Amino acid sequence: MQKKPLNCATCTNRQSCVLSGVCETLHKIQPNANEVILHTGDSLSRIGEPMSSVCFVKSGSLKSSVVSAGGYEQISGFYFRGAVLGLDELHLDKHQVELTALETCCVCKIPVNIFLERAVANPEAAQQYMQVMSRSLAAKNNTLLLLGQLTAEQRMSQFILNMSSSMYASGYSDTDFNLSMSRGDIANYLSLAVETVSRLLRRFQDRRLIHVDRRRIFVLDKVGLQAVLECESAEPKFRKSA
Repeated sequence: MQKKPLNCATCTNRQSCVLSGVCETLHKIQPNANEVILHTGDSLSRIGEPMSSVCFVKSGSLKSSVVSAGGYEQISGFYFRGAVLGLDELHLDKHQVELTALETCCVCKIPVNIFLERAVANPEAAQQYMQVMSRSLAAKNNTLLLLGQLTAEQRMSQFILNMSSSMYASGYSDTDFNLSMSRGDIANYLSLAVETVSRLLRRFQDRRLIHVDRRRIFVLDKVGLQAVLECESAEPKFRKSA
């Protein structure tokens, strides 16, 4: 993990950063605010560590996970450029999840005490953070639905649609993107076997809903994916010639 002083004034993500209202001149008054470079497998936070920072994902992606008493890891979410991490843990003294880099990524870390002081002084920014927390809660509820109510096909369909929406929100194409997580991570997140994940991706490709090139996903038919989610027919509109 590499650190350097935060400099919001020259940041290329300044216009899209939801923390900009809090840390406009933070680098001048708070030396503990850092821009952190993480490499694949590096931890941004570990379970039980003091909750000390709110983080903004400047580039790259991370996964969150919890670990059972028996040592089993359950992945609870994936986060991409533009995500704010830590808002849902502000009421806690210690981290309840582990955040791990899926690829090389850059994260801005803002000390909690400074964040809260600035948020109180900036009602418009505070309202923005409430919206971020609300979306985070909605995402967690969606994950519970994903695991508790949906079939394997529906879970995969919802996952691809969610990734498409996340990519679009991060400023990337919503129909052509790379999955930074492994098949094993996807299987863990969806509570499926790795073989099931691979089989479903092939099935969706055969139906011309998506095209898969290793970790690269081309979304060909969002309506068809939504139909799978709604338990309607997802048969291809055009069949391969004999």
